[in-house]
Amino acid sequence: MKCDALKMSFIAFVLSSVFAAPVSAAELALQLETSLRTDSNPFKFYDNPPPGNPNPGPVQQDLRAGDSVTAASLRAGVLIPLTSDQTRLILTGSLGSVHYKDYSQLNHREGAADATLDVSVVNNMLLQAHTGTGKKLFQYINGSLTDRDLVTSRQADLNAYWKLMNDFQFNAGLYRNQTNYELAVNQLYNNREKGGQFFLRYTSPTGSSVQAGIRQGEAQYTDRDVRQIADLDQGYKERELAADIEWLYSTKTIFSGHLGKIRREYHFDDSRDTYLTNVVLRGTYHFSPSLRFDLQVFNRPYSLIDPAIQYVTATGQRLDLSWTYSPKWKMNLSYLHQNSEQQLIDRIIRARGYSTRNEKLQRFGAGAVWQFDPRWRVMLDGIAERSNRDEDGLRQSQRTISLALEYTFENQIGSADKLRLRRYQQHYSTAEGQ
Repeated sequence: MKCDALKMSFIAFVLSSVFAAPVSAAELALQLETSLRTDSNPFKFYDNPPPGNPNPGPVQQDLRAGDSVTAASLRAGVLIPLTSDQTRLILTGSLGSVHYKDYSQLNHREGAADATLDVSVVNNMLLQAHTGTGKKLFQYINGSLTDRDLVTSRQADLNAYWKLMNDFQFNAGLYRNQTNYELAVNQLYNNREKGGQFFLRYTSPTGSSVQAGIRQGEAQYTDRDVRQIADLDQGYKERELAADIEWLYSTKTIFSGHLGKIRREYHFDDSRDTYLTNVVLRGTYHFSPSLRFDLQVFNRPYSLIDPAIQYVTATGQRLDLSWTYSPKWKMNLSYLHQNSEQQLIDRIIRARGYSTRNEKLQRFGAGAVWQFDPRWRVMLDGIAERSNRDEDGLRQSQRTISLALEYTFENQIGSADKLRLRRYQQHYSTAEGQ
């Protein structure tokens, strides 16, 4: 109730800010959305029982079926210029309610709020301060958890962009993040992160650019007991040397990439210290003004909420196609192929005799948008995915289809896009892997 009251106060503040400022100065956008979704496997149970256990168990037998989900959400935002177009305050937020037809234990309210202040110090320097918070449903992974868990996240960061001369720019920033889980069984993953980064960027006269620098951070898991610390440690420090490249090869073709090498050092057990590769390469080809292809190749690490796994390294390829059939119709297709190498904890290694598990994922996605009115649009979105693990032969599949109706009000054309309100939406066919 307290969280809902705070979010309602935020929306009220957004609206009051608009009417307090000159009408011509502020940009306001408001979006209402209602949706119906079908999900064949909300808890992501495996399709086959684990080796040595021919029966799926009573919980999986009862809950393996799919479900239909209804949702409604409100998104709002305001952009308020202060002393200039470059010095401005941006406030955005969302509130939503989600109801499951059969798995009523998953019914929940979700929300998010963000505030960004841009300050133009001098003609060649911009300061940006951001803070945000959000609450959403836990992303289930393997059917081991069937209770509702809500994840609360908080972010704060401060960045400076200093244009040294026409071609060079210096970027520096500090950040602090926090994540908390509501369910006791997941609270060993409650964590705080802090760190900073600085990069030097060069932009050529043709528009291509390259930047290089360093990112350094620390993660601390605040609620682990002695056994969990022995298995997973209590945190780690990371240092990444990285470069980002964008090459405008032609008016139709763009290549870009992130190349990073990460050194991770754990707090207590230095035998776990490792080097990780963080590489993402992209190519974009505009076949015509209405048809675009995007290809992505990646090798990057990420965390998984599984107490048997230290970390995961994902390698894969992704292809996206975007087609604007007409001013009212847009469609997209996507295909993802990903191999994940799961680094197991020492206790699991000793029991099973292997240090990593390999999982293959294939995902097909498709979406369509019908803008039948300047303020109204219908969205159809869906995915079908399947995965299998090499070591134990476990398989998993899921199909999700969503149909949504959205209404947008904005006092200036394009304000909703400028405020990026749709980042609060769930996009299935365009979501990244993991």
